[in-house]
Amino acid sequence: MDIIGSMSTNKPAIAQAALAISLMVGSHAILHAPARSETAHLNIGALPQIAEVDPRFQSYNVERAEIIGGRFWAPYPQPGAKPEPENTQASGGLALQANLFRQRPPADLADRKLVNMARALGPAYIRVSGSWANAVFFQNDDNPPMRKPPKGFQNVLTREQWKGAMAFAKSVDGQIVTSFPVSDGARGSDGIWNPEQARKLLRYTREIGGHVYAAELINEPNLGPVAGLPGSYNPQTFARDIAAFQAFVKSEAPNLKTVGPGSTGETGVALFANRGIATDAMLSAEPRAKFDIFSYHFYGARSERCTRMAPSSAISPDNAVSEEWLGRTDKALAFYKDLRDRYMPGAPIWLNETAQASCGGDKWASTFLDSFRYVDQMGRLAKQGVSAVFHNTLVASDYGLIDEATMTPRPNY
Repeated sequence: MDIIGSMSTNKPAIAQAALAISLMVGSHAILHAPARSETAHLNIGALPQIAEVDPRFQSYNVERAEIIGGRFWAPYPQPGAKPEPENTQASGGLALQANLFRQRPPADLADRKLVNMARALGPAYIRVSGSWANAVFFQNDDNPPMRKPPKGFQNVLTREQWKGAMAFAKSVDGQIVTSFPVSDGARGSDGIWNPEQARKLLRYTREIGGHVYAAELINEPNLGPVAGLPGSYNPQTFARDIAAFQAFVKSEAPNLKTVGPGSTGETGVALFANRGIATDAMLSAEPRAKFDIFSYHFYGARSERCTRMAPSSAISPDNAVSEEWLGRTDKALAFYKDLRDRYMPGAPIWLNETAQASCGGDKWASTFLDSFRYVDQMGRLAKQGVSAVFHNTLVASDYGLIDEATMTPRPNY
């Protein structure tokens, strides 16, 4: 899909861009036109093509925690509300204070209004992953949902929930991108990844007529144990895991696109002070990891929920249109593009998780103020060769494109 090219295609993103340009040109004409009436014309097709992106360039995440009905980022407390007690228990696979999260019911992906709004965003990739996916057990039967997952897992995905995700993707012209469990329960006695859970999930997907377009093995592997990986996780373990993953894909699903490494927080704002395991070290360990698509995650700031961990990582609404803030995405791309060029030259690049700020977004992530960042970021990355950008999320927390309580579109939508 051309960034600037012919208007013969009827893609929503191009139509929206054309509308925005028309509005700007029209406003300029009104402000600066002579007294007599004139019409401004802009020939989009005559402009030179500067880059090419995937037809599903504008994509989004539906977190695995939403599918399962797990603990996701809690709403901001109302003024005067009593603060919740401190709790450092892990939540779903992410080792953060439990009071940052709130239990939620499984998402109703059959909701007609949600389906209609998501369809209007298509075609898109739908990434069903997140830290919860690192520690999920797939209950491959039709019995009532397990009350407690097997040892080594933290949560349970049922057939019905996964079937609903497949039906949603089909209804909205979406292609599923996912990841697999990698916690202690999904490992052999040697500590290396065991593909049995992934095999069951893919076979059930085929059984119900579903389709998984692409998969990464691990969500944010550079966070190590913080993201639900074993305590001793290191670059060598990552290299052996990916070798096992590639062998599994070759034998079980040869048409499945592999995605990775999916690292985060190595430029600008990190979610954790030590920034985890360096991606450079993971990709240089033997045997060398290779993916069909190179992926990374980026958040330019931490939201108010998490700024106590590092107050300087917040972003003020006063700076929402500053070049320093908007340009942070360029720095992250430069860092990961260098790794791509050194380890997987020529592979497409996906930014497959991003939003206004990590930890669910700031309060103003749901307002018009963030629309400048949303549009500017996609334009910057498209111009520099990023094939697809996955917004986090479609309909959860403050950075969702759709308000989950009212099912109404927010400005970024």
